[in-house]
Amino acid sequence: IDAASWAACAHLAAGRAGAPLVVADAAEAPLRVSATWVDTSTSPLVAAAAGTLVVLDAGLLPADAVDAVDAGARDAPALVVLVQRLDGPPLARPSNPRGPTAAAERVRLPGLAERPDDLRTCLLDAFARAGLRARGAPLGLEPGALRALLDHAFPGNDQELDELAVRVAARASGPVVTPADLVRAGFALSPTAATTPLPPLLRRSRRRGAPRRDG
Repeated sequence: IDAASWAACAHLAAGRAGAPLVVADAAEAPLRVSATWVDTSTSPLVAAAAGTLVVLDAGLLPADAVDAVDAGARDAPALVVLVQRLDGPPLARPSNPRGPTAAAERVRLPGLAERPDDLRTCLLDAFARAGLRARGAPLGLEPGALRALLDHAFPGNDQELDELAVRVAARASGPVVTPADLVRAGFALSPTAATTPLPPLLRRSRRRGAPRRDG
């Protein structure tokens, strides 16, 4: 599960289903300016009032912006989730050591390589969404391409997967991604990808979908 999905589960578990769930990406320049958080007309904290605010790549926020988030979080009745990538910059320390940001509980989400049972679902979902955005129709994965992706460790986790899916969607030759499409997008195929067996569910699906031969 990615950070936004985890936050959505926390949002529902906290009984906030009728309140807003706001996702803000600190990679966007305006969010790295403290005035954005102070101004009630632009503050994501105000937009998420009584709901949940998820700040992606919060390590990109400068110290004064973190202080603004910290100050706003004391007043706003919102659940605030600051997402820090394992391979990204650390979250700046707020100047108030007793503020909600400093005292917040830290939760480490496992990387893709640590949750192999979820990887196939994450792959299919990422490429389907990338296809919808780039082509208006979901992208599928040919068995050989799926094997290659399942063999990959994804050290960059969900961000690496999403960026790969976007590159492939822009270059794929058809509605089903092939190993050649992956290579065109800069993906290095593992030497063992061709011999890695498909997960049992996919093998059964292929047998059911195989053309029948009469006689």
